[in-house]
Amino acid sequence: MYKKRVAMVTGEQFPKVDEQPKPKRTNESSEHKKLKAVGLGFLKEIGCQQIAEEYRAQGNSMVVDMLGRLYGKKIALECGGSIPKKLRKLYKWADQVYILPYGETEPFLWQPNIKICRTCGHKINGVKGL
Repeated sequence: MYKKRVAMVTGEQFPKVDEQPKPKRTNESSEHKKLKAVGLGFLKEIGCQQIAEEYRAQGNSMVVDMLGRLYGKKIALECGGSIPKKLRKLYKWADQVYILPYGETEPFLWQPNIKICRTCGHKINGVKGL
């Protein structure tokens, strides 16, 4: 049933956040929800016309916090921390990957040479690669 709520990226349009049924996820903190609201604003600001929340990517193998479409490109946004394996997969799947750390109001463009804290999403200085 959850699969029907979020369309797969196959060239077809996927629902906007306002039109998409709310996900079943209940353990999401209020801070994470606030980050998603900031992320939604960021994706709209850069010009994404289609935006989905809790998007299931790569045949449901991972869930992206926010996904926007900008001129046919996939823009993934992770709110807070994320594990390196997921980020590497996202980097191969999406055209751009942004991280919005806890306590911040602007996301940064993630690259494989940037290591982040798994808990909060902030960059870890002096460490290269994953």
